[in-house]
Amino acid sequence: MDKNRFQLFVALPTDDVCTVKNLSENIFVYQLRSKVELKTGIPGEIMRLYFMNVELLNEKTLGQCNLKHGCIVRIKLEANLNGLFEACWRGDIYDVFQNGVQYLNSEEFSEYNISLWNRLVVKRATHALFIACHRGYIGLILELLNNGAADINGRSMFGRTPLHFAAYQGFVGCVSLLLTEGAAVNKSDADGKSPLALAQENGHVFCEKRLWLYHWNLKTLENRSKKETIGSGKNVKWENESQAGSEIRCVFRAL
Repeated sequence: MDKNRFQLFVALPTDDVCTVKNLSENIFVYQLRSKVELKTGIPGEIMRLYFMNVELLNEKTLGQCNLKHGCIVRIKLEANLNGLFEACWRGDIYDVFQNGVQYLNSEEFSEYNISLWNRLVVKRATHALFIACHRGYIGLILELLNNGAADINGRSMFGRTPLHFAAYQGFVGCVSLLLTEGAAVNKSDADGKSPLALAQENGHVFCEKRLWLYHWNLKTLENRSKKETIGSGKNVKWENESQAGSEIRCVFRAL
């Protein structure tokens, strides 16, 4: 390892520990948060990083925070998210759904501000989906998409979607499920990386093949549509990637 490079240990709220490598004193705390997000699946917007009980501020460098090789950084979450996080980390579907990830029925809860609550629910359910994808819990992913309020193409503060987390971890079953359910394959994160790029970087060959095949089918479908309409003079293009993708999911399900 380069003598100017070092690694940190990151302690999660569950007391699990992960390692973040290839760091330098010139890296900013917000860049460390981005790396921690990928390593843990915890979206950056809900985590706070602490060293020696002092919160690390985004605009400071690791050197300014006196972080050196082997230091332990702790993740802390907002109190109202601890229960949801722990349930997601265990993959406990029942407990996850006891922690506010479903829309409220306006008739049953007419005395509440349903609109405000449901906006909050979407955020909580999408945060849960990020963690479930990072952990590889297919059953929980399916429940959050079908019975929860999760946004399958929701993005973290660093621009990552649930598909980014599943691809980074190499969970080909989760990747396949997300694509089948309508995940956008071409979204790039704040570093300009797509789910395919993350799978390639981490040597997840099967995930890479799945994502490449889906992307290739998407492009083929778009090109075919253009050729079929060129004679009519119509300018046809997909309103979004999911619209085009819906026409190839039946093929993808068989793979």
